[in-house]
Amino acid sequence: MEDDLVIASELERALRKAGHSADVARDGATALDLAQEGSYSAILLDLMIPAPDGVEVCRRLRSMGDATPILMLTAKDAIEDRVKGLDVGQMTTWLSRFRCKN
Repeated sequence: MEDDLVIASELERALRKAGHSADVARDGATALDLAQEGSYSAILLDLMIPAPDGVEVCRRLRSMGDATPILMLTAKDAIEDRVKGLDVGQMTTWLSRFRCKN
């Protein structure tokens, strides 16, 4: 669940290359729909995905009883932003300054 097309494409390609299936949502509403319709081993969720944002998507999924592990991606490096996600039930935070190995 990533709104940046380049990052989303790179993540999807890397996951598929590693033998995983991947669905991409470019906004929070689509992310919630996909999460409710499917069964996922994990969710990669952008903190700043368009409405609702990643924190709200995580909060709503947890309030519905969805216990799927959530890994939050963010370009923000402030501790407060990371703690916000942990407070609503995400598993961990990855800073989105990363590269996928070809």
